[in-house]
Amino acid sequence: MAELFTLGYEGSTLQQFLKVLQAREISVLVDVRETPLSRKPGFSKSALAAACEKAGIAYEHWCVFGCPRPIRDAYKINGDWASYTKKFIQHLPNISDSIELLASRALVERMCLVCFEADPNTCHRLYISKAVEELSKHIQTVHLTSKGLTVLAR
Repeated sequence: MAELFTLGYEGSTLQQFLKVLQAREISVLVDVRETPLSRKPGFSKSALAAACEKAGIAYEHWCVFGCPRPIRDAYKINGDWASYTKKFIQHLPNISDSIELLASRALVERMCLVCFEADPNTCHRLYISKAVEELSKHIQTVHLTSKGLTVLAR
């Protein structure tokens, strides 16, 4: 069974983050933020891509997997995670070609989805990984922490 990894960088240093990826032999880091900017040093697109390259990991920004701005903006206003989740899941069929591509690559490459949130249960990467699992019964998701441990997703 192939594995698709996810990892949030919240609470992590760049060095810890890269160490976790290297320990799991990740070959491709897939940034699923719509806008890959961060106030956290080393985690904006250019810096993260350079650090990954130095560590022997390919960096790819798939902006198509970012949560659409209207959904994010509504969540910022109302803080309603259930509504955010419902709207993001309804959005997934719009990007089915990208989900299919991710699934096909995850069968042959060690890929990890990255976003900010440490807990996958409060991040849209959870729903991307679930969509991949639903598409391919030969892929299971492994959610990592900044300490390299796995966490369960709901």
